[in-house]
Amino acid sequence: MRIEDGVADGTASAGLGAGPGQSSVLDFAVSQSPVIFTVVGGEPPRVTYVSANVERITGHAVAAFMGDATFAERHVHPQDMAAFVEGDAALRRFGAATREYRFETRTGAYLWFREELRLNKRPGRADEVVGCMINITDERRAERRLRDAEALKSAITDAALNAIVVVDEGGTILEFNPMAERTFGYSRRQVIGRRMDELVIPEAHRTAHRDGMRRFLATGEGDVLDRTLRVNAMRSGGEIFPAEVNISAVTFAERRVFVAELWDASEHVRARQERDRMSNLLNDAVQSSTTGIAIYDKLGRLMLSNTAYATFFEEDTETII
Repeated sequence: MRIEDGVADGTASAGLGAGPGQSSVLDFAVSQSPVIFTVVGGEPPRVTYVSANVERITGHAVAAFMGDATFAERHVHPQDMAAFVEGDAALRRFGAATREYRFETRTGAYLWFREELRLNKRPGRADEVVGCMINITDERRAERRLRDAEALKSAITDAALNAIVVVDEGGTILEFNPMAERTFGYSRRQVIGRRMDELVIPEAHRTAHRDGMRRFLATGEGDVLDRTLRVNAMRSGGEIFPAEVNISAVTFAERRVFVAELWDASEHVRARQERDRMSNLLNDAVQSSTTGIAIYDKLGRLMLSNTAYATFFEEDTETII
């Protein structure tokens, strides 16, 4: 349907009307637009205008819509009918409404549309509804990809065996995975939006941490990124514990963030201390023995001897090896 046709028979919206000299320009502009324009009016209500680009976008001919107020509704995805009907109710109540729904094309595929509706009150004549259908399929697909990416990120961080803490340039916590919750004793809800250094860095090290962060932000230089560091961290109850941490700087959503992957080294340190203690006990036992004890490698080189063995050869334990 051409715009001048709707004007000639008095059915098109006044906002779409144009003189004969302008109609061809408007027709061309609308046909190239990604927005489908519609007008519903009369009594009983019927579609009195639909822009020609509807066929290019949906595959349905203009004639399929004209005079049939239910054509669009019959092609709405069943799962979106509630939103479609709610839009009608909002239009009657407020005089304007916005709704989003999937619309079935002629090929059977569905496209997402955001429809803006406005009710025009016309004294002495039937009211009419002017609509703009905007194809938001790409937008919805992008949102779906983003949701999928977020779900994948959450699945990875949630399953991580190490604590993962993400902060922005100001040191504010943006992410705190389940292992971080178990490691530090805070829930994610408790820490999001708070400063990391006040929660997990011992007070004695906070000044050095803040100075290092300021230096890096000012110069881009630092010696803590992309390497494993041994640090002391702090749990919610104030307990200080040894940890190993690797910090990376990444750009996310046009801003730089820092990802810290931390491993609680308490058990490792305790095991090492116990190993050292047992080694010292064994060494003391060997050295205090009155029996000479020596260990040679397969080439016959002396690797270890106690005092009794060295004394037998009139040497000390340092020079005999």
